[in-house]
Amino acid sequence: MPSELMLGIMKPVDWVRHRSRAAVRTLRARRGKRLGLAIGTDRVIAVELRRTLSGLRPGRVLTRQLQPPTEDGSWPDLSAALAELRDDLGAVGGRASIALLRPLAHAKVIPVPPVRRGDLRPLLTRNVRRYFLVGAGAVAADAESLGRRRRGETVRAMAVCGSASRVESIYAAVSEAGFRPDVITAAPLAIIGAVAALVPGARKGPLTIAIYGPGWREGIAVQEGVPHLLEPWNGIAATDVAGLVAGLGRAGPGEADGPGGRRRTVVLAAADDWRKISNDLSRETGEEPLEAAALSEFEPAALAAYGAALVPDSAPLLLSERARRVRQGRLNRRVAGLAAAAVVAIATAGGLRLWGLGREFDAVAAERRAHALEVSQALQMRQTAEAIRVRLESIASVEQSTLLWTPAVAALAEALPDSAYLVSLSAEGMQLRLTGVASSASAIVPALEASPLLREVSLTSARRADGSGEGESFDLALAIEADSALAAVPPESGEGG
Repeated sequence: MPSELMLGIMKPVDWVRHRSRAAVRTLRARRGKRLGLAIGTDRVIAVELRRTLSGLRPGRVLTRQLQPPTEDGSWPDLSAALAELRDDLGAVGGRASIALLRPLAHAKVIPVPPVRRGDLRPLLTRNVRRYFLVGAGAVAADAESLGRRRRGETVRAMAVCGSASRVESIYAAVSEAGFRPDVITAAPLAIIGAVAALVPGARKGPLTIAIYGPGWREGIAVQEGVPHLLEPWNGIAATDVAGLVAGLGRAGPGEADGPGGRRRTVVLAAADDWRKISNDLSRETGEEPLEAAALSEFEPAALAAYGAALVPDSAPLLLSERARRVRQGRLNRRVAGLAAAAVVAIATAGGLRLWGLGREFDAVAAERRAHALEVSQALQMRQTAEAIRVRLESIASVEQSTLLWTPAVAALAEALPDSAYLVSLSAEGMQLRLTGVASSASAIVPALEASPLLREVSLTSARRADGSGEGESFDLALAIEADSALAAVPPESGEGG
């Protein structure tokens, strides 16, 4: 039972896996291949490029022999060979980066005036025969400055040139095969890029690249990835390479030219030739060339085909005016597309930002509404407390300035003789008017004046009391000593009248 369940689960999983792989293969086929092409007068080498996490890497290598181009500039055999390569690779199109071998293209480091990059190509095209041995026909040429421009001083430039008709026929043949040419340059520049990509130890310091392959023998001196000297070695034997490498190292940049340390050497040759050249170099210089498994798998022309895909757009290229216009239009469309995508991305980011701010605003508004009643109640309580505080302060100030009658009446009661009593008492401000009965009205005045709270005591009238044989009724007026009355009882005691 468990095995049947597992089979029931695995069947749809396998179906999805096979379908996804088929979809990936279909998408890759429709997207097209990425090829590197090395084209010489007698052969074309195609390298299928694979995109990995570390960048482009070489894959399958296919070679086709060619008949030389015709005198009128056409090259029908190249078109047929490219069509066969397309069918063998199973491609329906794609991009092709092209490296031209000698004598289809030449590369050289030359001195040029300190002009801008855009003026180098017209300058080289007008004066190409001062630097290269080319025929009388039209040429395609380009150059890139290798140093900083200084006014009044010549600078070194990497220059490439080739026959314009040959370049145009190659461009047309690649296009007819269904591929889009993006780079056409000289093979030595492509070799420098391939060696830097496949040999990490060759990226820094002075380096010599010795090429000893079928139909291509050349020495290249490089400093920090920048070419300084390119020297064709026509008709030499393997035993001559060590001496030429040593001479190239002395002529090219050395240890004093940069922080790279000792000059290193990379030899591109077949296995037997590589061992022979390596032994000769060890005897000549005391050092062995750098080894890399990726270099030994490919001949120099195949490495040039791979390196053509690594050539940057700023490098000197061999393109006709029509091809340059097409390339520039393609670059303009790509820039326009990227700009449109950037505008859409910025607008989307702005919309999302505004949407987020709107949500935050709504949340804050809801929270404020939730707290609005509490805030209103708190404000009312604060206003009520403030009104009570003001009233208390007013009452306190009134109490502090108001006469305290309790000590005044107490003083009056204490000062009256025991034989006297009051019938009425009236007050007006600090003045009192008393009416009462006493055994002797005249004795009341000095008794009241003896009190510190009473002053200005005056007897207004005294007479025998009605209906009684004893005592006299009296009327008198007096004043209260305000300061003494206020100081008699402190305000915080709470007493008042």
